[in-house]
Amino acid sequence: MEHILFIETRGMNPTGILNAAIARGYHPVIATVQGDEWRQRLREQHIEATLLTVPRLAPQDILSALPFRPVAVITLSDQYLEIGADVARQLDLPHTPVDVLASCRDKQATRRLVAATTVKQPAFARIENRENMHDVVLSELVGFPLIFKPLLGHSSLGVHKFYAQSDVDDFFRQETDRFDFPYIVEHLIEDAELISVEGFVDRIGVHFLGCSSRLLGGEGDCVELGGIFPYRPFEALLYQASREIIRAIDMSFGAFHIEYLVRDNQVYLVEVNPRFPNGPAPSNISRALGGSLDDVIIDLFVNGFSASRPIPKYVSIARALYSEQGGTITNIHVPDDIDADVFISSSTPFKVNRIRSNADRFGFVITASDDVALLDDKVNAIMKQIAIEIG
Repeated sequence: MEHILFIETRGMNPTGILNAAIARGYHPVIATVQGDEWRQRLREQHIEATLLTVPRLAPQDILSALPFRPVAVITLSDQYLEIGADVARQLDLPHTPVDVLASCRDKQATRRLVAATTVKQPAFARIENRENMHDVVLSELVGFPLIFKPLLGHSSLGVHKFYAQSDVDDFFRQETDRFDFPYIVEHLIEDAELISVEGFVDRIGVHFLGCSSRLLGGEGDCVELGGIFPYRPFEALLYQASREIIRAIDMSFGAFHIEYLVRDNQVYLVEVNPRFPNGPAPSNISRALGGSLDDVIIDLFVNGFSASRPIPKYVSIARALYSEQGGTITNIHVPDDIDADVFISSSTPFKVNRIRSNADRFGFVITASDDVALLDDKVNAIMKQIAIEIG
């Protein structure tokens, strides 16, 4: 039997792609430092897989522990992309290259590459450390309102939003352990739609799966509460921008999840994620495609290309489950015959906070329809059937 090595898997539905691999005749091998957690998960869901428990999730630790050569290395979680890329490189297997990952991870490097295209970007600057804050005039350099994003990693909407210099001064008077320098400081384009473009690149070419709208809410409107896929407005503009960006970062293989702000028919790059989307998106996309996104992912990484170039047949919507107050969820009842995928992050009972960040969501409901006009009513009716008890 052929084996597929997974460097952990995605967070919300970690076993979904394992089942897809097994259904296609592959045996999953999961490299993880969380052996006990994975062992319990696999046992509860009756999944036959091999756990490769390593002391560190590092390329050499994984390669040293690997008992056999896999036919593919699949990395879905953002924080492990470079690890997967290095393991795949040493095994001579398809993966998004390390240099492409690096140019996407460093926001300043991404901005420099995209500056050579026609794609617009919000005004931005790099702030190296807290002392550097005294040497710049943010109102002239970037302009208010603005957001602070860590230079490395991904944080689409920023972790700190400011409307005046006094707000910035007050914030940075706090203790230093609150900060994550260096930062990219970026002008905040307000009253814009946040939309992402999903797809992949292989030797056949660029394939767009579609665009996702991103419903925002919570404290500061920075929490992603779901969205619609495919989202048709601005599709042509977003595809054109994405083609330019893919050329600029020299991506010849791998998935992309590129985020944009759109206002007044103008497209502005938010960030480039060189991976398939996570959270509720895989289920949302699969529902719309009328088939499994995981099958496409497996084809891409096993064969180095995907012969399947699916496009959406339906329209799907994801809606977050969250609480407006803190407390303990004591019970969640989901009817068996519900026409939706329902993901719950923990077994009851579990504690929840009022919705202030993505971490405060405790689940998602995903459903689809032939008609986008019917989606909202359909998901609202489904949400009413889910009984959530909080104390």
